[in-house]
Amino acid sequence: MEEAETLCDRVAIYDKGRILDLDRTDALLARHGGRRIEVRPAHEEDVERLGDVLKDTFGAEAVTFAENRWVIRADDPLDSPERAIAAVKRSGVAVESFAVREADLETVFLRLTGKSLRDE
Repeated sequence: MEEAETLCDRVAIYDKGRILDLDRTDALLARHGGRRIEVRPAHEEDVERLGDVLKDTFGAEAVTFAENRWVIRADDPLDSPERAIAAVKRSGVAVESFAVREADLETVFLRLTGKSLRDE
């Protein structure tokens, strides 16, 4: 995806043979991008409990699980990290990592397909 973002003028995001969106990279990022918060629990047995709390806090449509971490669409860049930290504290789950990241084409792919590039 990094190469596509750097080298291509237009990118198609497709899943199972169906084009989900096709446009310039900057337009795709504007339409489906935004910040994301990534939270990786320290212990595998805590994945579901953390996910339940994050979904209760942000809504199920804003929270996905990929590559052993929960990914939250952070529409409000100032409020969202604080809400995520509070949710993690409420869950009582130990966290291995917590990061706020700017969107890239991989974020767009995850948002449109519901899975990471490595899921299949």
